[in-house]
Amino acid sequence: MLAEKLLQANKLHSQGEVEDIFFDSHSVNAHAPQFRSTLPTGIDVKENHPVGSNIIFMNATDLDTGFNGKLVYAISGGNEDSCFIIDMETGMLKILSPLDRETTDKYTLNITVSDLGIPQKAAWRLLDIRVLDANDNPPEFLQESYFVEVSEDKELNSEIIQVEATDKDLGPNGHVTYSILTDTDKFSIDSMTGVVKIVYPLDREVQHVHYLKIEARDQAQEEPQLLSTVLLKVSLEDVNDNPPRFIPPNYRVKVREDLPEGTIIMWLEAYDPDLGQSSQVRYSLLDHGEEHFDVDKLSGAVRIVHHLDFEKKQVYNLTVRAKDKGKPVSLSSTCYVEVEVIDVNENLHPPVFSSFVEKGVVKEDVPIGSSILTVSAHDEDTGRDGEIRYSIRDGSGVGVFKIDEETGVIETSERLDRESTSHYWLTVYAADRGVVPLSSFIEIYIEVEDVNDNAPQTSEPVYYPEVIENSPKDVSVVQIEAFDPDSSSNDKLMYKITSGNPQGFFSIHPKTGLITTTSRKLDREQQDEHILEVTVTDNGTPPKSTIARVIVKILDENDNKPQFLQKFYKIRLPERERPERERNAKREPIYRVIATDKDEGPNAEISYSIEDGNEHGKFFIEPKTGVVSSKKFSGAGEYDILSIKAVDNGRPQKSSTTRLHIEWISKPKPSVEPISFEEPFFSFTVMESDPVAHMIGVISVEPPGTPLWFDIIGGNYDSHFDVDKGTGTIIVAKPLDAEQKSSYNLTVEATDGTTAILTQVFIKVIDTNDHRPQFSTLKYEVVIPEDTVPGTEILQISAMDKDEKNKLIYTLQSSIDPLSLKKFRLDPATGSLSTSETLDHEAVHQHVLTVMVRDQDVPVKRNFARIVVNVSDTNDHAPWFTSSSYEGRVYESAAVGSVVLQVTALDKDKGKNA
Repeated sequence: MLAEKLLQANKLHSQGEVEDIFFDSHSVNAHAPQFRSTLPTGIDVKENHPVGSNIIFMNATDLDTGFNGKLVYAISGGNEDSCFIIDMETGMLKILSPLDRETTDKYTLNITVSDLGIPQKAAWRLLDIRVLDANDNPPEFLQESYFVEVSEDKELNSEIIQVEATDKDLGPNGHVTYSILTDTDKFSIDSMTGVVKIVYPLDREVQHVHYLKIEARDQAQEEPQLLSTVLLKVSLEDVNDNPPRFIPPNYRVKVREDLPEGTIIMWLEAYDPDLGQSSQVRYSLLDHGEEHFDVDKLSGAVRIVHHLDFEKKQVYNLTVRAKDKGKPVSLSSTCYVEVEVIDVNENLHPPVFSSFVEKGVVKEDVPIGSSILTVSAHDEDTGRDGEIRYSIRDGSGVGVFKIDEETGVIETSERLDRESTSHYWLTVYAADRGVVPLSSFIEIYIEVEDVNDNAPQTSEPVYYPEVIENSPKDVSVVQIEAFDPDSSSNDKLMYKITSGNPQGFFSIHPKTGLITTTSRKLDREQQDEHILEVTVTDNGTPPKSTIARVIVKILDENDNKPQFLQKFYKIRLPERERPERERNAKREPIYRVIATDKDEGPNAEISYSIEDGNEHGKFFIEPKTGVVSSKKFSGAGEYDILSIKAVDNGRPQKSSTTRLHIEWISKPKPSVEPISFEEPFFSFTVMESDPVAHMIGVISVEPPGTPLWFDIIGGNYDSHFDVDKGTGTIIVAKPLDAEQKSSYNLTVEATDGTTAILTQVFIKVIDTNDHRPQFSTLKYEVVIPEDTVPGTEILQISAMDKDEKNKLIYTLQSSIDPLSLKKFRLDPATGSLSTSETLDHEAVHQHVLTVMVRDQDVPVKRNFARIVVNVSDTNDHAPWFTSSSYEGRVYESAAVGSVVLQVTALDKDKGKNA
């Protein structure tokens, strides 16, 4: 119990009260606590009373003494939301958390007081706490914003919308009034109801939408008033309340009598500020234009529909009506147009060319500004009506050529390239300088003549043909395909092998580029690859050429038979004793014969067999390795001769035979000194290109001179090595490949016939440069904008080399246009291609480069690929006028919209940029 806990605590911490404790422990708790009779049954507390403040002192008394009279206060009920707390010792009731009248407006707390006697006695008292309202809630509108559409002709004092706000507070704190904060004289709001009315006429054409900021404010009197605002959007609906209005209200125009029928003499304009159909204006002539004029009902363009004659009538007065399409009633207005006819002396004759087409010829390498031809026209009129000005107005050569407007001389204004465009058409106009100019035109055909400005280009940077060895004469190897963008060079290209063919194994047709074999036989075993350089030359002056690489791989033919390392083999082996049970005898390796074949692939795959000397079947040979094993039990002095055959897997098969002489000798006597290897282990290196039978090293055993037999009993992956039975010499038994396996750990056994010892032989296979670097693709293509900043990486070239640790070097070898090499830089280590100069799409839109990759081993091996860089257009040229100045004449009476002159501007860019 709480009293017991407090008693125990006081015993521990109140040593000065020992006598009282001793006395209280023997006293009797005779009286219960009692609250003061003057305590109220209820109190009022405002909801904004601060947290932690005191609200009432719940004082109680107990006639007992000591612990029996020590009181403890608690709230035992009615405090569900923990808004109150009572001091346990003093009985002071406090606010623990904020009050909210809008949530709970009354609390009934059960206050309990207990003494600390045993048995404990208590009393309780109910206390009503009424929470009084405080102005702590602003008004809240029912919507975040309001919107209403109102017809612009809505009557005054019409209600258009009602806004509403509520306030959770009571009395004046919760009473809401409304007002419009926006400065407006067109709307009002009822302060009590929130009804918005129109108090001034609205006009959508003046202001089509009104934004009103409305305030809702409570009426708190003892505390600061609270408010909130909301936005009301009033959108006005259009009403056809405006007739079309002419701008200006009346027109006056002067017209030459020689204007042709259909000429627009002026444009009428009427504006209707209404919306939709109410703003759509239609024009009409009320008096039919006196049969000489008409008006377009949509555009208001006034045209001549019948020839005018100053001598017959000098002035026309027209009445034009503009009418909208509003409903239910359309509105209209009228204006007056005075047309004054001007007497003129007519421009009778247009300029005339002597022909309707002319031809010009120009070489593609002429500098800008070179003259091509002169056009000339004649005009029989005099004065300004007979003065001629020339202009280029149409054709594929607009912008490429320019014309002197006075002399008619046509010149180049850009660089020409016949390979891009071989000819152009121009439409040249000759116009006189009359008030109403007359003109005629001529078509100009300009042919661009070719010059030898392009080198031939092969279809591939490198060709990789294959041809079988021993091929007869005139076997096709590969067709070198080349073309020259220059016009007359494609059928006159010359092909020649300029490198890589000193022995004349190949020939090339000088006109077709077909490479064929010659009478000189190819031998793959002597040279399995031929690298030719073919030079392709055009017939230009001076001639231009390009070089293509041809890497010819020689395919194998089965033209070599297997060859044993020895014509016959002779070995001496210790006798083998017959076991008690012959059936348990195991086959034991006794020797390995090795044959080689200079061919490759299946033609060099050798199978071994015993052809003779094995009548009793006591010997066996492993077909793939040539290891001979025996189950025979031979005594000293016996002799066996085996005939062994090696056959390749070619078509047709080729074979050879050898003899294996086996002499069985008596087992040697045990050595006086124990045998041991000179080294704890042996380590050798061998090149992967070393041939079969190449000696790698010797396993030395002490003491020297002891007859020994050696065997490889472990680690000989795929039987690539062999050990000489009697000398311990390690040799290559099969071709090696460092890319497949570069190290071996052999276990070699040496025995004197009685004792056997083991050692480890480590062999490192050193890689040779037997692989050519290979590009990821033979052709790289990339598109970059012409405004690419110099130094920007545009392409990553990558190649791989199967040889170990070969570092590759990349270089730009050549290009179709020699200037292209200056535009780009290739990182020799990484193959990153970047720009080194500014590019220009209008000058060169494509760069074709040849890239070379080479390794750094001996011999050096190379490969080639092609890079095509397409330069896309950017808007890097401003438009420019075809003439530095233009001159035109117009009468002061000319109607609005009359054609004065035509100007032409061009842009060197393409597509949308032009």
